[in-house]
Amino acid sequence: MTRTLPGDTVEIRNGQVIVNDWPLDEEYLSAHTSGQFGPVTVPLNYLLVLGDNRDSSFDSRAWGMVPLENVKGRAVFRYYPISRMGLLP
Repeated sequence: MTRTLPGDTVEIRNGQVIVNDWPLDEEYLSAHTSGQFGPVTVPLNYLLVLGDNRDSSFDSRAWGMVPLENVKGRAVFRYYPISRMGLLP
């Protein structure tokens, strides 16, 4: 998981998520994903969200970015991968 900041550029190339020209290590994905997306720039006060079942998820690629004011909570615990299970900062 990574956090993006306003002005960050996000894209998907051949199924690989790239943030500011750096590929993400997404060991929690169970299978290789495919597809292309972006690049897009994250605007101020918005979030780009991607589902972990990329090939079947309806996320920011379908619905657009989420206004920060629509977020009602935050993740506090990671369950998977088991090697990284625990409280989130």
